[in-house]
Amino acid sequence: TPCTIKVEQMENFSQTIKDYCSFLSTKYRHTGPITCHAFRAFKKSVSFGAHTDPDNVLIHCVWGTKTIKVDGNMHNIEAGNNLLIPANTLHEALNIEESLMLSFGFEKFYNERIDCGLDDLS
Repeated sequence: TPCTIKVEQMENFSQTIKDYCSFLSTKYRHTGPITCHAFRAFKKSVSFGAHTDPDNVLIHCVWGTKTIKVDGNMHNIEAGNNLLIPANTLHEALNIEESLMLSFGFEKFYNERIDCGLDDLS
């Protein structure tokens, strides 16, 4: 059974993606870092199960069609389109068709993460 291929930190390998991360920072007035992961999904391949992310995530479909279930609602993202998933929202990528997508994570400041982690320890 084919699997989804994930490549992390694309912003470190592509100036175009790094520039797009800067554009997103300005557009959404985000003050922390924005990271980018690429996902190559084959038709009906295994992917990540339902999960939440601690940060907002913008999904951009480069080619193909990406189906994402967000809070129980199905979204088909066609090439060139985006879907913004708010932080802590249950979502799952489904590989009904082949696709290449970019996932941009609107990361919080590292000290916010440390503070939250310290709060959990008390």
